[in-house]
Amino acid sequence: MNTKRSIPFAVKQMIQRRRLAKMARERRQLDLIGKEDLWHNTIAGKLESLGVVSWERIVTVQESVGIAEEAHWKNRYPWLDNFMECGTKLIIRICRCCGQREQFHIACSQKWCPRCSWKISKRREEKLAAWTKRVQHPQHLVLTQKNFPTLTRGKIKQHLGNLQKFRRSKAAASIKGGCVTVEITNNGNGWHLHSHWLIDADELNPREISVTWGKLVGQDFAIVKVKPVAATDYLSELCKYVAKGSEIASWEPEQIWEFTTAIRGRRFFFTFGSLTKLAAEVRAEILFLKPESPGCDCGSHDFKFTPPGLQDF
Repeated sequence: MNTKRSIPFAVKQMIQRRRLAKMARERRQLDLIGKEDLWHNTIAGKLESLGVVSWERIVTVQESVGIAEEAHWKNRYPWLDNFMECGTKLIIRICRCCGQREQFHIACSQKWCPRCSWKISKRREEKLAAWTKRVQHPQHLVLTQKNFPTLTRGKIKQHLGNLQKFRRSKAAASIKGGCVTVEITNNGNGWHLHSHWLIDADELNPREISVTWGKLVGQDFAIVKVKPVAATDYLSELCKYVAKGSEIASWEPEQIWEFTTAIRGRRFFFTFGSLTKLAAEVRAEILFLKPESPGCDCGSHDFKFTPPGLQDF
């Protein structure tokens, strides 16, 4: 005989409603945090778990009196310290005219930071959209290579060198100018380096490009794509981040450290040929169309910036 008491249907409904309400509250909380903040905090937490966010005590010694004084604390990796403080540390903007004060969060402006990379991408998008209007035959070229297990500074340097060699090759002879952006991914099958090109070229031979690029990266041939530029999709492809914040946040802590140290100090966006020649004209157009930055309520644009607590000094 079964002695277990069954839960009344009304009670089951009540439990289900409470569970759904809890899930809805959690989703709203995540929306309030913001995706970029969530990715940033996830990456920061994983890096902290490695113990690399450690501090060294800097000490000065006054030999005349034999007293050791603590001068300051300094991070072993200043760029990492900047990332950790991005979006959390405040700075005060003070109007030199009326004294009005307003606080802002400091940005680290690093190309892999989820809070900052979108700004870099936005500036790049404006530049490329203005340049594309001046080109008769814009095309989108994608060069890929096989995945590899370890990402190093040497591997990135080799890849960037191969891009330069391709630019000087016979297969790229018809390219008059353009830009290159390099993207790094890792979806569990090793590191993958590939590049997106926005180019001014009358015609391209995909087969010749495949063989030429394949030889440069040590393959018989490589997968390449040549696409006509469509206003709906090319900018999103060519203005991608060096790596997506959501993807970096999904990596293991060791992979994040491997990635951030390998790309340190490297450029992943380049212009050449006709795009470089038109750069000044493009910048002038963007500056002309850009709305004036908001100033103080008094109309002044003359400010000084200072950390909190030092406003009166």
